[in-house]
Amino acid sequence: YYKKSPNFDGVVNVTINLGDKFDKMADVSARDTSGSVITDKVKVKGNVNTQKSGEYLLEYTVKDDMGRSKSQYRYVTVR
Repeated sequence: YYKKSPNFDGVVNVTINLGDKFDKMADVSARDTSGSVITDKVKVKGNVNTQKSGEYLLEYTVKDDMGRSKSQYRYVTVR
């Protein structure tokens, strides 16, 4: 229990069309090891320019009340 870290759901690679709206937190959630929702503690590094084709990397990080943290990455491809 003490060696486990929080978990993410929804941090998966996605492809969107040029000009689409993109919300970094849409369908993303996080839970601590006891199952409590801690999505409000998620921090996201990186930006997606939906007006420019390319591949963008986002880093999601969350830390629970016991100080355990987890990072996960996702690619957003704009085409």
